[in-house]
Amino acid sequence: MEVMLFVNDAFQGQKTKKLKTTQVRAYVVGFDKLDSVELVQGDTILAGQYDFPSDESYSGCVDFMFGWGKKHVRTSWDIQVDIIDGVLLDVSPRLRGIDMVDPLDTPENAGDSLPRFTRSEHGACFRIVTDGNSNAVTDSSQGFVLDIEGNERTKVKLQFRACWGDIVENRTLIFSIDDLRHRSTSEYVHGFVSPAVAIGRFCARGEVICKIERDFQLSSFQAVYLRAYQQNGDCVFSSPVSFVE
Repeated sequence: MEVMLFVNDAFQGQKTKKLKTTQVRAYVVGFDKLDSVELVQGDTILAGQYDFPSDESYSGCVDFMFGWGKKHVRTSWDIQVDIIDGVLLDVSPRLRGIDMVDPLDTPENAGDSLPRFTRSEHGACFRIVTDGNSNAVTDSSQGFVLDIEGNERTKVKLQFRACWGDIVENRTLIFSIDDLRHRSTSEYVHGFVSPAVAIGRFCARGEVICKIERDFQLSSFQAVYLRAYQQNGDCVFSSPVSFVE
């Protein structure tokens, strides 16, 4: 998720003056359906939004995840995703080793284990390596989110090659936005307890965007921050904005 919080003239993490009227502008963009967005001061919720209705538009995002399988068994993936009869507005990789870990912490001899990502006009290519989850609560999957501007004819074409032990599998999957609007889907590469692909439900724009713009007469001047939760359990907290004389 991405968040921005402005209090008067201060951005999140900064300080602002105590004024009679405090102007707050908060913005959240999620990658899955939002569950709640709250503007918080101390133990008090100053404002919140909890309803993010779906609609029948073809503008929104869909999440892809790759991984799982047997513990300590690596899988190499070559992935190509393309948007047919639609516009790919953005691709947001969520790749461990680049986006989820400081690249400077990655060993110099990591070689092909480092994720690779390239963007094209209508799609994107990924080369990643995953391992079976080390335990029940540690997810070692890799993935990305597509931001799509489409129509009733738009399709998402996913092609991948997965190398798992002695097994090599090539697949092509094609989905319309309407296919994904009401349900997520998944597919094992080679039977149960093999690596898998999980494709999330298509979320229309109104399900993943929130805007709070309000003026407050605050009774106290504790720091203010923003927090947001998605229905898939992901959450984000902004840095606070504190007040000074």
